[in-house]
Amino acid sequence: MALSACLGRLTQSGSVSLCVRSLRAIGQYDKIVGFENNLENIQTTVSQQRCYHVIKKTFKPSVPYSQICGRPAPESLPYFQVLKNADKPDTFPKYCVRIPSGVQLKVNEPERVIELEGKAGSLTFDMKRIDPEGLVGFLAEKAENSEFCSSLTLTSPIQEKLTKYIEDLQKAIRGVSQGYIVGLTVKGVGYRMEPVDEIPVKYQSWHKSVYYDRSKIEKPPAAYPYKKPSNAVLLKVGFSDPAVFMLPPTIKAFFLKPTMVYLYGLNIDELRKTAMEIRALRKPNVFTGNGIALMDETVRIKARANKK
Repeated sequence: MALSACLGRLTQSGSVSLCVRSLRAIGQYDKIVGFENNLENIQTTVSQQRCYHVIKKTFKPSVPYSQICGRPAPESLPYFQVLKNADKPDTFPKYCVRIPSGVQLKVNEPERVIELEGKAGSLTFDMKRIDPEGLVGFLAEKAENSEFCSSLTLTSPIQEKLTKYIEDLQKAIRGVSQGYIVGLTVKGVGYRMEPVDEIPVKYQSWHKSVYYDRSKIEKPPAAYPYKKPSNAVLLKVGFSDPAVFMLPPTIKAFFLKPTMVYLYGLNIDELRKTAMEIRALRKPNVFTGNGIALMDETVRIKARANKK
């Protein structure tokens, strides 16, 4: 009775292997009639009592998938969202974006890409980046006797996604029409920003956007306002060697003063990101205000503690 009770308790708790080890330890394993034959039935009963199967622990492969198979790993499945008004398409919010006369818009439906071209330049608007699930529908209306669109009607069951989509599209339209400008200023004794006409060959394929000029070659001072746009900004902000920030190909720098520079580009998000990366090289000091700051930034100066 004691052995059967022990066996019943252990099997109910799911410890079949523990039960077998216990019986073998006390030498009573062979005396249990039919236990070895019913071991599979006991395991099935235990799994039914648990209502789930124990999953073995998996480990990540040491060799990447791309090296084993010779092709890139498959993309993950999209994240499906629950739609509240999926059975009522008439209630979906809609918005019509009017295309200005100076902007040419063309929709590439198979690749879900919008191509924009204006007076300031051309820009590509990737719909898959903002809407990877494909929940935003669009209808492009072409102008008469033209391949370009005059308006774009958007609709989506999710208001937040539609609002984000419209804001980014309007930013792109304004970017190709007139572009964006972000200003930077520098404050401090000896702090200044200078244009860089040519980037050394060894740094043109540099994996970082910043390098330090250790050539120690004195260059003649530039005349301000500098007439030509620059692809890089030389920063003398207290480092032992001047830092050179290489701008992306779509952004240009215009120098009005040694302490003032304007960045010009078509993509406002990329422009702000670049400006913040330059600012991060020498943030404004909270006690003196010395450093690099945005043109419209208000630097709050803290009062130093008085020594008693």
